[in-house]
Amino acid sequence: MDFTEFAVRLKAARARAGTQEDVAALMRREGGANLRTLARWEHGEVAPRADHLQVFCLVTGSSADWLLGLPGGEPPGDATTGVAE
Repeated sequence: MDFTEFAVRLKAARARAGTQEDVAALMRREGGANLRTLARWEHGEVAPRADHLQVFCLVTGSSADWLLGLPGGEPPGDATTGVAE
């Protein structure tokens, strides 16, 4: 899978979970990236660090395997986050 497909999948997972602002706020709270960085991921400008990808998956309910195009990865369902309120 190329990086463009990763960016498309990441944006789709984020959109299911909420706006860029909402997801970025949850990520910041969990020690992840900020709004600008999230936007850069979605535009395919940069790739997330492993620790930020983990937080993204946590707050969006996404599978890293699916985002990376690995076998067995399931697309995100309706947004339910693993982040404690």
